[in-house]
Amino acid sequence: MSTWNTVAQQWLDVDKVFVEHSELRKYIYEGELPADKGIDKDKAYAAGRYVLDFIDNALTIGHLITNKDITYLHEWENFFQVNIFSKSLVVCHILKTDKKSYSEFTFRLATEPCQFS
Repeated sequence: MSTWNTVAQQWLDVDKVFVEHSELRKYIYEGELPADKGIDKDKAYAAGRYVLDFIDNALTIGHLITNKDITYLHEWENFFQVNIFSKSLVVCHILKTDKKSYSEFTFRLATEPCQFS
């Protein structure tokens, strides 16, 4: 249980980033791409990698915990698909170009909404 509580706290930390830096939300939740060069691109991709690293960690731990009743894993997976993978071109681009850095759990969940073929 404490392991999953840590994951839940990490999600609050992710949320905090988007409260403190609301200008980054558009790259994760609204499907915008940053300009080809510059600080916005660097920040957008840093935020995308941060979110993707969290998702990968949550999915990996969630699949390893045997008591699925405490994880609400299905609900988290749905949220990630609907609100991140289907909307964030940045997150999908990172995952597509750096697949080996992420678990099969993450790649499988993202395949359809990110339109990987």
